[in-house]
Amino acid sequence: MSDNGDKALKLAEKNEKQIILLWKALARYEKVQAAWEKKQMDYIANIDKKLVEGHNAQNKYIADLHRDQDKRFTDLHNKQDKKFSDAVNNLVKWVEKTFDKKGLFN
Repeated sequence: MSDNGDKALKLAEKNEKQIILLWKALARYEKVQAAWEKKQMDYIANIDKKLVEGHNAQNKYIADLHRDQDKRFTDLHNKQDKKFSDAVNNLVKWVEKTFDKKGLFN
């Protein structure tokens, strides 16, 4: 019986060593898993940040285009308005000059 007890004790010690090795392997696996999950979360956060930055840059670009376009329209309107005012003023001067010489307005 002592042989059976010794065999059982050796088998139990062997099994205990295997269990310890399995726990160590599990601990290593959990560390690797946690590192992998952290890398995934960092990658997702980076992608999210890039998307937000890209969206904001696009919004700024659109706003700049609108502002530039509004400025061009305002400048064009001001030039047209000045040309029209100059033309009306020239016409008034011409009418006054032409008809004053003939005495129609006096």
